[in-house]
Order: sequence, then C-alpha cells, then structure tokens
Amino acid sequence: TGAVIAAGVIFAVGTIAAVLAQYKSYGMMSLGAYEIAQNQAPDFGGLWARTKGFLPRMLPLILIAIGVTIVLYLLFFGAIVGLIVSVSSSDNSGAAVGGVLLLLALMFFIGVPLAVFLSVKLLYTVPAIAIEQRGGIDAWKRSWSLTKGQFWRTFGYAILAQLAVSAILWVINMISQLFTGNVAARMPSPDDPAQVTAALLTLIPVLLISIVLQLAVQLFTTPFLQIYQTYMFVDQVKRNELPPQQPGYGNPGYGFLGGQPGQYPQQSYPQQGYP
Repeated sequence: TGAVIAAGVIFAVGTIAAVLAQYKSYGMMSLGAYEIAQNQAPDFGGLWARTKGFLPRMLPLILIAIGVTIVLYLLFFGAIVGLIVSVSSSDNSGAAVGGVLLLLALMFFIGVPLAVFLSVKLLYTVPAIAIEQRGGIDAWKRSWSLTKGQFWRTFGYAILAQLAVSAILWVINMISQLFTGNVAARMPSPDDPAQVTAALLTLIPVLLISIVLQLAVQLFTTPFLQIYQTYMFVDQVKRNELPPQQPGYGNPGYGFLGGQPGQYPQQSYPQQGYP
C-alpha cells in the first residue's frame, strides 16, 4: 500500500512539474521569438530571467483548465454509468443502448466544435503573458479581443501550421508501421517460443528508431509552432491597433499600444514585415 501511494504521489508531482516546465518553455520560446524579430540576441539565461513571473501568471489558467477537465470527465462517466444502470434494469435495453450512443454523438458533435472554437479564440494567451506580461485572465481577454472578427483568418493560419506538422509525423509513423508490418507478417508459429522471441527482438531497433525520429521531429516542430503563433500574435496586434503604413513614409516602429501594465516601452515592433 505504501509503495502504491508513493508511486501515485511521484506520478502526480512529476505530471505537475512536466506541465509547468512545458508552459515555461512556451513562454521562453514566445519571448525569444519576439526579441529575435527585433534584431536582439536572447540567450537561455536571459529568457529564463525575463520570464520569471510567467508561471505565476499562467497558474490560474492551468488550474481552471484542470478543474474544467475534471468536471467534464465526471459528467461524462456519470452519464455513462447512469445509462448502463438503466440498460441493466430496463426491459427495453435497445432504447437504453440507443440513449448511450446518442449521448456520445451529442458530446462529440458539440464538444469538438466548442474545443476548436475556444482553442482559436484563446490562441494568443501565451504570447500575451510572455511578451506583454499580462495576467492569466487578462491574457484570455486580450486573445479574445484580438480574434474578434478574425476567427476564420486565425483558424486558417493556425490549422495550416498544424497540418504541416501532422504531415511530417504521419510520414514517420507510416515508415515505422511499414517495417513493423513486414516483421509481423514473417512472425513464426507461436508453438516455437524461441523463434517468437527472436522475431520480437528484431522489432526493438525499429521501435527505438521510430521513437527517436518522433522525438527529433518534436524538438523542431514544438518551437516552430510556438514561434509561428507568436508572429501571428504580433501581426494581429499591428492589424488591430496600429495605424496603417502610408506610402512613401518609413515605418516608425510602433510598440504595444494601450498603456497596459508590463509593456515594453523601450522596445518596438521590428522594421521588417512578418509572415
């Protein structure tokens, strides 16, 4: 019992630490992309120091997300258990099974569009916290405001980057499945344990190569997505809040407008354009 409890505590602490480290890295990537676009040369130590308050400002959002997830899981499993009980105690089991399938279909067709909508509307949360040093709830409001009237444009650019990353991962998975499928097709009879063990051992290098390739791709695609979203954020701020560039005049290099706390008054948007 003690070992199970200790393992559970270690798992919970490790999961929380991994989530915090993940978001800390997102904030550092976003701020680093912004500073590089201003012809600065940020390093790891400087980004770590300049994102010192990022996690405390992000923590309320993480707790809200965890709470919402727990509530949704409880509602889902509660509804499933209730329907299963009704199936077992009802004479019309077909209607009860139909109710279960209807519930799952409703959750899918309502939950998926809602999740996509919220992910687009809150896409700029991390850049708003890291660059403008806003609080968590204020960053949500900032992202919601920036995407007002720009939902489909934001969705289009965001899904384009996600599809590019998914295509690369799909190719790697297909290559690994091709090799594992060939080995599985040549799998000997289960009556000979030695041959089965030898065949399984040949799968280990293939699986290791697949895992290493996926990790290598993620080492590039994760920063790519965060940098991509950061430049989307900067571009949207310029579109929403900065005056249009007049022909024949140089770009004055406007910074963030609005007088919000934590801005960078000494910095400005870069002279060059953004993707």
